Amino acid sequence: MTNENLLLNIQENIRACSGQVIHQGVELFTREYSEFTLDSRKAGPESIFLCNRGEKVDGHDYIESAVALGC
Repeated sequence: MTNENLLLNIQENIRACSGQVIHQGVELFTREYSEFTLDSRKAGPESIFLCNRGEKVDGHDYIESAVALGC
C-alpha cells in the first residue's frame, strides 16, 4: 500500500493500535493524514508519528521532536 492510498482518520488509528493522543489540536480529530512514520525526523503536518519501544531506541523519547516538526 502506498502513502497515497493511506488516508487514516486519527481516531481510527488510535483504536487500531490502542494508542494514546499526546498532542491535541482543534483539527486533530477531523482531518485526514496521508502517512505515518516511526522516524521523528520524517514527521510533518500530514503525518502521524507512531512511537515504539525497540531494543536500542525508544520512540517515546522523540515525541517532542515530532511535535516541533508539525506532526
